Amino acid sequence: MAAELCQSHKKAHHHPEDRVRRHRRQHTQEGDFQRGDVVDVIDDSHGSMAIARGLVQYAARDLQRIAGRRSDEITGVLGFSYGEAVIHRDDLVLLDHRAMNEGAR
Repeated sequence: MAAELCQSHKKAHHHPEDRVRRHRRQHTQEGDFQRGDVVDVIDDSHGSMAIARGLVQYAARDLQRIAGRRSDEITGVLGFSYGEAVIHRDDLVLLDHRAMNEGAR
């Protein structure tokens, strides 16, 4: 399905250094990605392993500006809003590492 997401979105690119990192309740981003790029979602409680992959609604520079803000403040900060989610659930693929490991055998 991740391959379908990459193919279905004309400018979607996946670079391993482009990711959104989740650590407890704090979120940070790494890399220089644009809106519509495919990024990994990293959960530090799982050993810095990618737990999901998805299309981001905001560019990295915009996420830096709205980090820590409430959703109703996005338009005031950026002058526009693409919604409350950084990655909408319809554009998110959860990665099952058990299935990937079994397939590699």
